[in-house]
Amino acid sequence: FRIFRTLGTPDDTIWPGFSQLPDYKDKFPKWPKQDIVKIIGDKIETEGQNLLRKMLTYNPDKRIPCIAALQSSYFHNVILPPDMPRNHPPLTHTHTHTHTHTHSPLSTSHTI
Repeated sequence: FRIFRTLGTPDDTIWPGFSQLPDYKDKFPKWPKQDIVKIIGDKIETEGQNLLRKMLTYNPDKRIPCIAALQSSYFHNVILPPDMPRNHPPLTHTHTHTHTHTHSPLSTSHTI
Protein backbone atom coordinates (compact mmCIF):
# COMPACT_ATOMS: atom_id res chain seq x y z
CA PHE A 1 0.00 0.00 0.00
CA ARG A 2 3.03 2.31 -0.10
CA ILE A 3 1.91 3.77 -3.42
CA PHE A 4 -1.61 4.41 -2.11
CA ARG A 5 -0.20 6.09 1.01
CA THR A 6 1.86 8.44 -1.16
CA LEU A 7 -0.41 9.09 -4.14
CA GLY A 8 -3.70 8.61 -2.30
CA THR A 9 -6.07 5.71 -2.77
CA PRO A 10 -7.36 5.85 -6.34
CA ASP A 11 -11.05 5.80 -7.18
CA ASP A 12 -13.21 6.01 -10.29
CA THR A 13 -13.15 9.82 -10.29
CA ILE A 14 -9.38 10.02 -10.85
CA TRP A 15 -9.09 6.71 -12.72
CA PRO A 16 -12.31 5.80 -14.53
CA GLY A 17 -12.81 2.03 -14.41
CA PHE A 18 -10.53 1.55 -11.40
CA SER A 19 -13.21 -0.29 -9.40
CA GLN A 20 -13.66 -2.71 -12.32
CA LEU A 21 -10.03 -3.86 -12.34
CA PRO A 22 -9.48 -7.53 -11.38
CA ASP A 23 -7.42 -6.77 -8.24
CA TYR A 24 -9.74 -4.03 -6.95
CA LYS A 25 -10.94 -4.49 -3.38
CA ASP A 26 -13.74 -2.37 -1.97
CA LYS A 27 -11.97 -2.51 1.38
CA PHE A 28 -8.78 -0.76 0.23
CA PRO A 29 -7.78 1.70 2.95
CA LYS A 30 -8.63 5.27 1.93
CA TRP A 31 -5.53 7.46 2.10
CA PRO A 32 -5.47 11.12 1.01
CA LYS A 33 -3.09 12.25 -1.72
CA GLN A 34 0.23 13.59 -0.42
CA ASP A 35 2.03 16.58 -1.92
CA ILE A 36 5.01 15.00 -3.67
CA VAL A 37 7.12 18.13 -3.06
CA LYS A 38 6.69 17.71 0.70
CA ILE A 39 7.89 14.12 0.37
CA ILE A 40 10.96 14.72 -1.82
CA GLY A 41 11.67 18.22 -0.54
CA ASP A 42 13.91 20.41 -2.65
CA LYS A 43 15.98 17.49 -3.94
CA ILE A 44 14.91 18.24 -7.51
CA GLU A 45 14.05 21.50 -9.22
CA THR A 46 10.56 22.58 -10.28
CA GLU A 47 10.84 21.03 -13.77
CA GLY A 48 11.72 17.69 -12.19
CA GLN A 49 8.88 17.96 -9.69
CA ASN A 50 6.40 18.63 -12.51
CA LEU A 51 7.72 15.68 -14.52
CA LEU A 52 7.48 13.41 -11.48
CA ARG A 53 3.84 14.43 -10.95
CA LYS A 54 3.09 13.59 -14.60
CA MET A 55 4.79 10.21 -14.24
CA LEU A 56 3.11 9.33 -10.95
CA THR A 57 -0.43 9.56 -12.30
CA TYR A 58 -2.71 6.58 -11.76
CA ASN A 59 -4.87 6.99 -14.87
CA PRO A 60 -2.73 5.66 -17.74
CA ASP A 61 -4.66 7.82 -20.21
CA LYS A 62 -3.42 10.92 -18.35
CA ARG A 63 0.09 9.67 -17.50
CA ILE A 64 2.93 11.14 -19.55
CA PRO A 65 4.19 8.73 -22.25
CA CYS A 66 7.79 7.52 -21.87
CA ILE A 67 9.08 9.32 -24.97
CA ALA A 68 7.51 12.61 -23.86
CA ALA A 69 9.03 12.18 -20.40
CA LEU A 70 12.48 11.60 -21.88
CA GLN A 71 12.09 14.70 -24.03
CA SER A 72 11.13 16.82 -21.02
CA SER A 73 13.08 20.01 -20.48
CA TYR A 74 14.14 18.51 -17.15
CA PHE A 75 16.65 16.37 -19.04
CA HIS A 76 18.02 19.12 -21.29
CA ASN A 77 20.84 20.04 -18.94
CA VAL A 78 21.69 16.58 -17.64
CA ILE A 79 25.42 15.93 -17.49
CA LEU A 80 26.10 12.35 -18.51
CA PRO A 81 28.81 10.31 -16.79
CA PRO A 82 32.03 10.10 -18.87
CA ASP A 83 31.54 6.38 -19.56
CA MET A 84 27.95 6.82 -20.84
CA PRO A 85 27.59 6.23 -24.60
CA ARG A 86 26.73 9.50 -26.34
CA ASN A 87 26.01 8.25 -29.84
CA HIS A 88 22.34 7.36 -29.37
CA PRO A 89 20.00 8.58 -32.11
CA PRO A 90 17.59 11.35 -31.06
CA LEU A 91 14.34 10.19 -29.54
CA THR A 92 11.30 10.65 -31.71
CA HIS A 93 7.71 9.75 -31.04
CA THR A 94 6.54 7.87 -34.14
CA HIS A 95 4.10 5.33 -32.71
CA THR A 96 0.67 5.74 -31.18
CA HIS A 97 0.43 5.26 -27.45
CA THR A 98 -2.54 3.26 -26.17
CA HIS A 99 -3.44 1.68 -22.88
CA THR A 100 -5.34 -1.47 -22.09
CA HIS A 101 -7.10 -1.64 -18.73
CA THR A 102 -7.21 -5.42 -18.25
CA HIS A 103 -4.61 -5.92 -15.53
CA SER A 104 -4.21 -4.95 -11.91
CA PRO A 105 -3.90 -1.25 -10.97
CA LEU A 106 -0.14 -1.51 -10.81
CA SER A 107 0.49 -3.58 -13.93
CA THR A 108 -1.28 -1.74 -16.73
CA SER A 109 -0.43 -3.04 -20.18
CA HIS A 110 1.10 -0.53 -22.59
CA THR A 111 1.38 -0.67 -26.35
CA ILE A 112 3.74 1.74 -28.03
